[in-house]
Amino acid sequence: MTSVDAVASNKKILVVDDDIDIVRLLTQALSQEGYVVESASQGSEVLRKTFEFLPDLILLDVMIPAPDGYHVAREITNDKTLKKKPIIYFITSRDTFKESKIMEFAGAAGVIPKPFSMTEIKTLIKGVLSKK
Repeated sequence: MTSVDAVASNKKILVVDDDIDIVRLLTQALSQEGYVVESASQGSEVLRKTFEFLPDLILLDVMIPAPDGYHVAREITNDKTLKKKPIIYFITSRDTFKESKIMEFAGAAGVIPKPFSMTEIKTLIKGVLSKK
């Protein structure tokens, strides 16, 4: 187990993905780093959990059901109390989405293609949260 990083200590991350294996992997790895992790598997859960949990960062898969991650991201960024929450987007692959679709989220804290590298995710999260 890794030692708890000062950046991670008590920072909250909401992991949003409909793949339970990815949720488990991210929850375990990020919890070991010292983050407090909550998860959601559908778009309909994300806003409710965001208001209840008040995460410092949201890891959002764009291909979730009811509604999809693009819709959820727009709702978050259009809400005056939530719009400053950094969001890191997961995309299915580098070639799946056209650059124009990604550019809709120019304010994204980051974009991670699947399959992803845990090291890349941890580094990006640490960088984003150290700026807050």
